[in-house]
Amino acid sequence: MAPPAAADFGARALPKAAPEEPRELSARLIGKLDGVFRGLNLPLDNGQTWVVIDDRDFEYVGSNAKVTLDRNLIGTYWMKIVDGGPRFKVRRVK
Repeated sequence: MAPPAAADFGARALPKAAPEEPRELSARLIGKLDGVFRGLNLPLDNGQTWVVIDDRDFEYVGSNAKVTLDRNLIGTYWMKIVDGGPRFKVRRVK
């Protein structure tokens, strides 16, 4: 059995290629929203859950709001409430 090639040394530590993902996602929040603040969990009608990681607080009141999510070039995900609500940083937790 031949030893592994030198080019393979340390390869386990390399990040794995992520599957290609869409540029944008549309969904609806589940339930009533009374403000947006860091740490707030946001369940979506597609089964995903996102948490707000933005340091800013936003005023917004609504129910089952339509949202869009997109990702910028450095990998930050942003959620936008479509009906004129705020745009804020989020991270997927489920």
